[in-house]
Amino acid sequence: MKKFKTRKKILECPETKRLLFEFLQEMGLLNDEEVEIKITHFIERKMKQCKNEGI
Repeated sequence: MKKFKTRKKILECPETKRLLFEFLQEMGLLNDEEVEIKITHFIERKMKQCKNEGI
């Protein structure tokens, strides 16, 4: 994986979403649709946090 300078760049990276998806799938607690919703919500929430912090 590449080196990133900010959390925003990590969140924007498509590989991050894929890795989160695989991780939650392996946990086996949710179906694919629920996993996708949780990941999308998580990334949106963290992007807002970055924006509020001025990153």
